[in-house]
Amino acid sequence: MAVDVPTQLAIASARIAYFSPEVFRLEKYIWSNYGFYAQGLNTHSVVPSDGNLEPPDFPQLSVPDQPFGWGPFLAYFPPTMMTCMQVVIYNYPHCHPGFIVTFDIRLNGDLYKKQIAYGPHAERETFDWILIKENE
Repeated sequence: MAVDVPTQLAIASARIAYFSPEVFRLEKYIWSNYGFYAQGLNTHSVVPSDGNLEPPDFPQLSVPDQPFGWGPFLAYFPPTMMTCMQVVIYNYPHCHPGFIVTFDIRLNGDLYKKQIAYGPHAERETFDWILIKENE
């Protein structure tokens, strides 16, 4: 049975709005105390689909060349999520570093992505839900 895509994306956005401020707060804390942002790889080995709430399984807790991965964030994650989340750090030449939090969800077999960025290029790197890959 097909799910209503606009409804599911709205629900996912509401859930993201509830817990993502904590991610931003922790990133700012890490920056102010250590001088860099933490990078976190996918929270799920399989992207949650069709509005199902799945516990994050953190297939890789840290990035080998980064001092922090998901460790500082684990206590703040909801027990289940309807999106896969990842934090990517960036450092463009001639500007302050920043980070991008991406969210992926699969609905009716199609993959959707949303990004929220923090830093000097936030307006360029932030976007609402877009279709990334249609069901094959």
